[in-house]
Amino acid sequence: MRDVFTPDQIADLMAISEICAELNADLVLIGAMSLLVSMTDIGRFTRDVDLTVALDLDEFERLSERLTAAGWTRASRLEHRWIALRQTIVDILPAGPKLRSAGFIQWPISQFAMSLTGFEHVFTKAADLALTSGAHIRVAHR
Repeated sequence: MRDVFTPDQIADLMAISEICAELNADLVLIGAMSLLVSMTDIGRFTRDVDLTVALDLDEFERLSERLTAAGWTRASRLEHRWIALRQTIVDILPAGPKLRSAGFIQWPISQFAMSLTGFEHVFTKAADLALTSGAHIRVAHR
């Protein structure tokens, strides 16, 4: 794997991975960063880290509370965006079984809807990626 993540991003990913493990919630790296870890010569073209977590909206609040307690802050205008303790921009998309079955998430405050088409595949086919010796994250895989 190429060095795609900064040390701060790795520390923030390890922190959320630990929280999700405690909540028994599967966490998967998606989006542009998932492409960057497996492809070469495409350059770094994103600042944020996109994650999906196997939690339905009613369970997502527990994760939100844990992140807030750990010093993360939620962006005021985007319900899915968080600023991690070390300033990593993290977009978190809940995609629990009920949400995947529905095929979309509708955020409670903004009412903005996001498609979850293909997310069953994301969780069943994700591959492990070592962040450091002993720490890893699952990554969306074809």
